[in-house]
Amino acid sequence: FLTVMSMAEPSQPRLSRQGLPEDPVDREIHMLLRRFPSLSVETGAEGTRTVSMSMQPTDPDFKFELSEGVPLVFKLPPTYPADCCSLRVACPDFSRAVCSAMDRAIAKEAKGMEGRLAMRDLVRFLD
Repeated sequence: FLTVMSMAEPSQPRLSRQGLPEDPVDREIHMLLRRFPSLSVETGAEGTRTVSMSMQPTDPDFKFELSEGVPLVFKLPPTYPADCCSLRVACPDFSRAVCSAMDRAIAKEAKGMEGRLAMRDLVRFLD
């Protein structure tokens, strides 16, 4: 059973004086939403969150033409950020070999990010 929540219509998180959510994970998601309006969050019964969005690469040498951007899917365990999130590139336009290489590089980068908020850093790494 999944509860689906669009960040465009959040369930009133507690806000700090700066207008950002007080919870660090919610704040990180809110900051990603500013850059990626397509972002959506699903919360599973076990507390695992799935954050999906589409990223338009900024590298001028990026060799793929993707009008919809690169679909990204984060899995946040209930213990995030103590346990790092995972990131999967879900792009049907990439070959299996490209996706596999990206998954390995992302997993290697994420290993050093346990214990801290990592979603924005992983997006920057991928971009």
